[in-house]
Amino acid sequence: MSLIHQALKKLEAGKSPASTTEYAFKKTGTRALMPFVLPVLVLISIVIAYFTYAPASKKNEAVNTASKAVRPASTTNAPQKAVVVNSVPDLSSLARQEYQAGRFTQAEAILKDAIKKKPASADLQNDLGAAALRLGKKKEAQAAFKKALELDSVHPQALNNYASVLFEMGQSAKALPLVERAIKADPSYADARFNMAVMLEKRGDLQGSLSSYEEFLRLSPTDAAASGVRRKLMSLRSELILKQARNR
Repeated sequence: MSLIHQALKKLEAGKSPASTTEYAFKKTGTRALMPFVLPVLVLISIVIAYFTYAPASKKNEAVNTASKAVRPASTTNAPQKAVVVNSVPDLSSLARQEYQAGRFTQAEAILKDAIKKKPASADLQNDLGAAALRLGKKKEAQAAFKKALELDSVHPQALNNYASVLFEMGQSAKALPLVERAIKADPSYADARFNMAVMLEKRGDLQGSLSSYEEFLRLSPTDAAASGVRRKLMSLRSELILKQARNR
């Protein structure tokens, strides 16, 4: 008997095996929707691929590692105008100017001098940690941030910076609570929102990450990383849609 005749007999007996795709949809009772659902899923996948792998512009390469790394450590306050160094506040201001100019070695030296004069300053300890971290001295930075938090347990920048160090060292479980505390201490702290988004995405909480990125943009819409974060939001939304479609 030819293969065609065998196939016809099976069809007549109602024993024709369903295709893999048909079987999958038959189980959910949505077989009729198959021609519509598959194109949608393919389109979503293309969108995700584009926003995930499209090359970032030169402008955003340094700052927009949105799902890869937390933001660099920050000093306590913005630098002030040039000052005559006569006191600890003057030394602190000068150190921040050096830091903002990228002269981290000079900033570190000035801050160490200032701390000798005022060892109980959480701000100075935080700034010392930020400078040390920029110089690649992770252990010294970690020690400075810990000291800052011993002096002021709700210091937003120290909490966020210490969390950044722990996260980069692979200690996400310890880092996330510190960022949460930083946000609680200062709800308008945009950098902490950014770092929260990165950490939540790393943990697999896409919705939480999306919400944190949205809050970051609300607080700092003109930040250098803003355009990259907007791209990241589109990618996360697409991923969430695809995830929901798979779970149906």
